[in-house]
Amino acid sequence: MTIADVDTETNQIVNTLYQTVRSVKLGKDLTASSDGYLSQEIQKKLIDTLSVMKTDTAEFASKQWFGIGTSVFRKAKNGLDLLGRIQKELDLTILLVPQIEEGEIGFFTAVAASKMNAEDVNAWDSGSASFQISTLTEGHIEMFGAEFAYDSTLEALFSLREQLFSQNLSPNFLTIEEATKLAEMTSKRLPLAPNWITDSHKKMIAIGENTSIFFLASVVAGQTTYTKNQVWEGILSLCDSGDECPCSFPEPGRAVVALVLLYSVMDHCGIDSVSYFLTNGGCEGILTMPRYWQ
Repeated sequence: MTIADVDTETNQIVNTLYQTVRSVKLGKDLTASSDGYLSQEIQKKLIDTLSVMKTDTAEFASKQWFGIGTSVFRKAKNGLDLLGRIQKELDLTILLVPQIEEGEIGFFTAVAASKMNAEDVNAWDSGSASFQISTLTEGHIEMFGAEFAYDSTLEALFSLREQLFSQNLSPNFLTIEEATKLAEMTSKRLPLAPNWITDSHKKMIAIGENTSIFFLASVVAGQTTYTKNQVWEGILSLCDSGDECPCSFPEPGRAVVALVLLYSVMDHCGIDSVSYFLTNGGCEGILTMPRYWQ
């Protein structure tokens, strides 16, 4: 959640008043579901968390509350019903958006964070369940993506090891051979990438919190702009080692899975380098898109 003042003439954030991140493992709950429904327990936890977030920020007297529901709400059979329940109980509008619109939010988040001209940006947003790469072409957003991200890559690793998938189990250390095979498996599951991704006139801007795969890669590479080769070097440095992971991914095995996903998409799409900007999810994009607050 981000609370900010927005200049309604320029559609720009002029003052960020408050930011916070709270984690509710909806994706993990849905993965464990046998019927495709989010459990009553996780629904209650989500509503309680959102209620506390609103209550804790009452001092700012926000004029409007708005949020977006993405991949997990698209997949869950009761995803839309849950968003309706949130509206009724908390007076909080959360719009279920298709992936193309999620990509648009990511794009304007990248523009806001980088302060670059929109015409010079390709934006990359990747979460636990989906990723989006977006660009602006002749005034219209184009998006390339898949309902495939960190959780899917982790699941592929368990398949590679012929183990029953569980979000609760750490994959422990990966060998270099496993990382190589996992990268090949991941690349094969991605759709054909469009040519505009490799437009040399645009810069690939990656966005996300300090739990994102992009932040992890910046820590491993030691800089916020890094190449595909540096990501692979990071994978090799964590394989077959007992070193502690240097960031928010608590186990080296999970860190390697995240880096393999990043490397695979870069390799598949012909992305040589990315520049990472820390953002509060897609909040910056939502705040700069008038359709959500007019």
